[in-house]
Amino acid sequence: MTEDGPRRQARGIRRIASILDAAAALFTAAGYDATTTNAIASAAKISPGSLYQFFPNKPAIAEALTARYVDDLNAIYDHALAIGPGDPAATSKMIDQLVAALVAFHVANPAAKALLSGASVAPDLAMITAPLHSAMCDRAEEIVAAIAPTLTPREQARTAEVCIHIVQALMPMILAAPAASRHEASNELKRALVGYLLTPP
Repeated sequence: MTEDGPRRQARGIRRIASILDAAAALFTAAGYDATTTNAIASAAKISPGSLYQFFPNKPAIAEALTARYVDDLNAIYDHALAIGPGDPAATSKMIDQLVAALVAFHVANPAAKALLSGASVAPDLAMITAPLHSAMCDRAEEIVAAIAPTLTPREQARTAEVCIHIVQALMPMILAAPAASRHEASNELKRALVGYLLTPP
C-alpha cells in the first residue's frame, strides 16, 4: 500500500527540516568547511543516500538553511515596520521590539553567524549567504527610512550601516551573557540605537 501524496509530502518536509537542523548544529560546532554531508546525515539519523534525495551537496544544504534564516529575518523586520515609528516614544518601542526579536533570532540560530563567518574565507559560501547579508542590510535601510524619511537615500544607507555595526559590536556581548542577565545587555544595545537614531544630525 503506497503513501498518499499529502502524507508523503509532509514526511518529506519533516525530513528536510531534520536535515537542516542537524546541519545548523554541526555548522555551529565545527564550522561550515569542516562539516561533511556524511556527518550531517548521521546527525539527522538518516543514510547519506537518503540525504542526497533531498540535497545534492553541502552547498545546497547551506543555501536552504540561508533561505530559512532570510524568511525569519524578513518576518522580524516586517513586524517592526508594521509597528511603525512615530513620536520618540513610538520609535523607541519599535526599536525595543526589533532588538528583542533580533537577539532571540541569534540565540536560536547560532549557525547564521557560523555561515556568515565562513563566507569570509569561502567564496562559494559567500555567494550562498549573500541573501542573508542583504536581508540584514537592505531591511535595516528600510527601518532607517521609516524612522528618518527626511534623510537622503545616501544618508539613510550610511545611517543603516552604522546601526548594523553597532548591532555587530554589541551582539556578541549579549549572546555571551547568562540568560538571566541577557535582557540587561540587550538594553544597552537598545539605548545605543535609540540614542543614535533619535539624535538630530
